[in-house]
Amino acid sequence: MFYTFDIGNTNSSLYFFNHIDADGVLIPKDDYHRVQDSKVFVSSVNSQIEIPFSNIETVSKYRKEHYFLDMPVQYTKTLGEDRLIAGFYFFKTNKHPVFFIDAGSFTTVDQISAEGFLGGLIFPGVQKIKNLYSEGNRLSPPETLSSYNQEVSATSTESAILMGASLTIIEPIKFLLKKSHNIFISGGSGRELKKYLNEYNVKHISHPVHLGLRELAKEVL
Repeated sequence: MFYTFDIGNTNSSLYFFNHIDADGVLIPKDDYHRVQDSKVFVSSVNSQIEIPFSNIETVSKYRKEHYFLDMPVQYTKTLGEDRLIAGFYFFKTNKHPVFFIDAGSFTTVDQISAEGFLGGLIFPGVQKIKNLYSEGNRLSPPETLSSYNQEVSATSTESAILMGASLTIIEPIKFLLKKSHNIFISGGSGRELKKYLNEYNVKHISHPVHLGLRELAKEVL
């Protein structure tokens, strides 16, 4: 029995695992006091958020210069713990190379294979790109995205914004995904973005950081 705690850029979440192969259950914040002295595996990318537990095991403890446990890491120690531990999950559970898209506050696209964590790119998040339009005079952020058609020109400010934002968000990711057939996506904007990547057979995955922390627990408990 153990817990996993994911501190992201904007939100944090706690999961309970009854055993090492369980899927995990989300714990409401009002029930955090029930953790008591149980082991909590922690991934954090926001040092300003205090960890409210005493018996913790951090991702950083197991990060060496070029390795995370048995996973080679071709990236400097500036790599965020969320990207590292999610990559560890795919490293331990997939035989074939993986592209993993985390569409959260920022959109990261990382590549993981049997050779380890191979690196990736960081884009502004979907919502951040949409919100940029509110800085213009009498411009409104698009509420959704849209497929881009090169043969059709926008004929209104609204459609110009929609097509421009969609092109900015979707096309760079499509360019990267041409290299892989084993693609996963997660994050707050993951399901929205996935709708526009249908030709790549993208698979949605829930709480990959917690799943990665579960893999860490398997290694050290």
